[in-house]
Amino acid sequence: EYVDEAAALAFEAAETGAGALLAAADEIMAGRSRRGFCLVRPPGHHATKSRPMGFCLFNNIAVCARYLRSRHGLDRVAIVDFDVHHGNGTEDIFAELAGDGRIAESIPTTSSRMRTIARHHWSLTLRSSSTPSGP
Repeated sequence: EYVDEAAALAFEAAETGAGALLAAADEIMAGRSRRGFCLVRPPGHHATKSRPMGFCLFNNIAVCARYLRSRHGLDRVAIVDFDVHHGNGTEDIFAELAGDGRIAESIPTTSSRMRTIARHHWSLTLRSSSTPSGP
């Protein structure tokens, strides 16, 4: 019973974290805010397309990047992950984009397979073409 309750609470927390990024992205893209910061745990960079991993249930930044591309029509989204270890889930999710110019391959990292910079506290910077009136 305790395990089931803990799993349900973990899922709810992870779902809320991923939703926070989407809400921040919507605010920025609508021009109501110039920037957003979402401090969510777990961060998500270990979750792959098909499974949670390393305490990460959803890959929050990958969810947000896909959302920005599909919902707001962005062609490119920069993902900066500057943790001390590899964000294997993010790499897995965007592997199909490698080699076609949609993933920068010139970023120096400690892993030859790494095409993003790793960090648990995700920072996603968006710039919209309109100038928002709010903070």
